[in-house]
Amino acid sequence: MQICDIFEKYESLKDININSIAEQLHTSTRTLNRRLANVDTNFTNTLNCYRLDKAIRLLKNPEISMTEITYQLGFSELSSFSRAFKRWTGDCPTKLHASSINNN
Repeated sequence: MQICDIFEKYESLKDININSIAEQLHTSTRTLNRRLANVDTNFTNTLNCYRLDKAIRLLKNPEISMTEITYQLGFSELSSFSRAFKRWTGDCPTKLHASSINNN
């Protein structure tokens, strides 16, 4: 089972942590950290890459509100999600979401 497959099972990524993921992979946190380091990443980067991918998928669906997207990605506030998305992409999430709404 891959880490992203486990992430998909969560309704919200808010309470996700390396300990619970390692447990679901039937390994120790140390081993999981080592495996991630072997592919030049870490848990935080893996989670953020997943969040970005999921954010883009969700933002393309005009029926999902920005509040719901923020919740699903595990951010406590829309402003926190917006800042993270802008840091990841250089663009505001509302720009992508608005274009999806306008295309429908």
